[in-house]
Amino acid sequence: MISSFSRPQQITSVSFDDANRRLFIADALDNNVIIDTQTTQSVSHLDYLERYRYFRQALFVNHGKNLITATSKQSVIYWDTSSGKELFHWDITAYNAGTTVFSMVMKPNGKLLTLSSNGALETWSL
Repeated sequence: MISSFSRPQQITSVSFDDANRRLFIADALDNNVIIDTQTTQSVSHLDYLERYRYFRQALFVNHGKNLITATSKQSVIYWDTSSGKELFHWDITAYNAGTTVFSMVMKPNGKLLTLSSNGALETWSL
């Protein structure tokens, strides 16, 4: 089955979980959604107070139960995908104002590894 998902604005981040059951889409107008790809229905939205939190990277972990996002403002956030609630928040080391996360990977030991635009490689405990 092929499904089509679109947003009215430019997409800033998209990610599938390992089993392709969950899809995260964020756009340039602060809209985001976690979708069940089998039913094409919304599972949740990320719940936060501030306006215009742009997501640049996203990584599903724990079989799609959690999502890790990176914003354009040096923040890495760990979410519960069912409720959309923030569980943890970290700030990467920024060597200048434009620093952002280029890549994220979950290591086999359960630690998150981030690589920033400044070349800083950092490890985070969940």
